[in-house]
Amino acid sequence: MIQVANVDGANACDVTVDVHSAASGGGTAYSLVSTISVPADASLVALDKNTAIYLEENTSITATAGTANDLEVIVSYEEIS
Repeated sequence: MIQVANVDGANACDVTVDVHSAASGGGTAYSLVSTISVPADASLVALDKNTAIYLEENTSITATAGTANDLEVIVSYEEIS
């Protein structure tokens, strides 16, 4: 699950969530959500448990806010070994 919360009480903020083909946000980016507006004091579920994805080793997920410090992101995952 990936949830994005807008903690700015007055303004909406855009979010982009990408899966990268390399660690630490490197490699090619593949968008899960792209420039989606999250209203002030609202949240967005970018990925829920019913639409799970599987990441291989040395891949990564990044979230980018349109305005610094306006969004908080929570990622819930299960490690499969």
